[in-house]
Amino acid sequence: MWREETRGYLLIAGATVFWALSGTLAKFLFSNRPIAPLVLVEFRLLGSFVLLALVLAIFDPSELELLRVRLLRRADAAYFLTYGTVGMAMVQLSYFLAISEGSVATAIFLQYLAPVFTALYVGLARRGLPEKGVVSSLLLALCGSGLLLLGGGAGLTTSRLGLLAGLASAGFMSFYTVYGARGVQRYGPRTLLLGALGVGGLALVPFFPPWRVLDLGWTAADWLFLLYLAVFGTLIPFMMFLAGLRTVAPVQATLTAMLEPVLATTFAWVLLGESLRPPQLAGGALIIAAVAHLQVSRARRAAAQEAKA
Repeated sequence: MWREETRGYLLIAGATVFWALSGTLAKFLFSNRPIAPLVLVEFRLLGSFVLLALVLAIFDPSELELLRVRLLRRADAAYFLTYGTVGMAMVQLSYFLAISEGSVATAIFLQYLAPVFTALYVGLARRGLPEKGVVSSLLLALCGSGLLLLGGGAGLTTSRLGLLAGLASAGFMSFYTVYGARGVQRYGPRTLLLGALGVGGLALVPFFPPWRVLDLGWTAADWLFLLYLAVFGTLIPFMMFLAGLRTVAPVQATLTAMLEPVLATTFAWVLLGESLRPPQLAGGALIIAAVAHLQVSRARRAAAQEAKA
C-alpha cells in the first residue's frame, strides 16, 4: 500500500508539470491568436477524446466496449453526464477564462484555493476536521501561493469576470477531485477519462458548432498548439491525476497539485525571462515544504499503524 500511495503522489506531481506548461501556452494563444476560451476547451476535449479512443481501439478495444455498456446503464450514464459537464468541461472552461481575463499566476492562485474547498467538504461530510498534518500543510501551501503571486509586485491582475471565473475554477476542481475519486475506483482511470472527455466536449458543441472554426482563420501553427494542449495539457496529465486518485485522498491530491504554481513561475522565469523575486522564491519554498510535510506526516502515520499491528 505504501508503494502504491507513493506512486499516486508521483503521478499527481507529474501531472502538474504538464498543466504548468499548458497554462503558459494558453495565455500566449489568448493574447496573440483568435482563440476564445470556450473554443479552446471544446477542441481540447474533443481532440483528446478522439486520440484516446483511437489508442484504445488499437491496443485495448475492450475498454471502449466497457464504456459503451456503462453508458447504457442509467446510473452510470448520469454519473458520466455530471462528471463530464460539471467536472471536466467546467473546470477547464472557468480556468482558461480566468487566464484570458488576467495573468496566469492569478488564475493559478485562484484555482488552487481548491484544497480549502476540498478540506471543508471532507470535514463537513465526515463531521470532523482533517488530520493535523494536512491542515498545517494546507496553511503552508496557501501562504506560499500568496507569496508567489503577490511577491512578483503585480498583485491580483485580473478583471471582475476573471476573479469570479478563478474562484469558480477552484470549486469545480474540488468537485472534479472528490467526485472523480469515487468514479476512478469504480470505472478505472481510462474509462473514466474517456467518458468525461467525450461528454464534456459534446456539452460545449451547442455553444460553438465545430464547423464555425472555418471562419476563424486558424493557421497550421494554431492547430499544432491545440494538438499539444490536447495531448500534453489534457490527455496525459488528467490520466496521471486520475490514476493518482486511486490511492491518494482528495484533500492530499489537491494539496500535492499545488506544485503547479511553483512550476509555472519557474517555467516563466526560465523560458520567458520573467523576473523571480526573493518573496516568490520564499513562496515556492513554502509550497515545496508543504508537500514534503504532507509526505512526512504520511510516513509517521504509516509507521504508527505498523507499530499497532
